[in-house]
Amino acid sequence: MNFIPNFGEFYQKPLVPIGENDRILALEKLAKQELLDDCTHWLIALEGREISQNCNFYQWRVLVYPAKTCGRFNCQHPYFISAFFPTMEDALSFTKKIETSATKDNMTKIPQAAS
Repeated sequence: MNFIPNFGEFYQKPLVPIGENDRILALEKLAKQELLDDCTHWLIALEGREISQNCNFYQWRVLVYPAKTCGRFNCQHPYFISAFFPTMEDALSFTKKIETSATKDNMTKIPQAAS
């Protein structure tokens, strides 16, 4: 996946350690193993996008990246991208579900995002 997020409205949360089960799953899902080399954490972030130009109303989605301990990650290869949520509150609520799954070493249980 070749992808670059909107860094103008990109808000990351504290890193979450990658568990061993999730590491195995991520290696299977990511096409290039080197994308996971030295990655020990999940970076979970919100990305906002204006609904229409110059309207100042945003929709939000959640992105998850493998990251190094220092926080470095490859922005072009997210592990997970949710659908857009109509409010930041909805997207933040979804990040909490992802964090819970990640801390339990169970990213396979990420709930589906709202469309």
